[in-house]
Amino acid sequence: MAYSLISTIHHRTNQFNQQLRKSEQHILAQCELVAQRDKELAHLRLGNIKAPASFLPNQGHVNCIIPSEGGGLMVPHFI
Repeated sequence: MAYSLISTIHHRTNQFNQQLRKSEQHILAQCELVAQRDKELAHLRLGNIKAPASFLPNQGHVNCIIPSEGGGLMVPHFI
């Protein structure tokens, strides 16, 4: 009986440790993704956007929010 309990505890400890490692890997992946997105946002905020030659700066003329390719929403910088 005692051996069975010890075996169960050992098995559950191993399962928990494996889940913990997976969670830590997921957290690191999410942190990397957030850092990448922050870098992209900083790049956009600095005005490093190249618009086609026929486009003009928005200058507040169009203030509606439009969907972007990545699934987010944004105010257009050029019209």
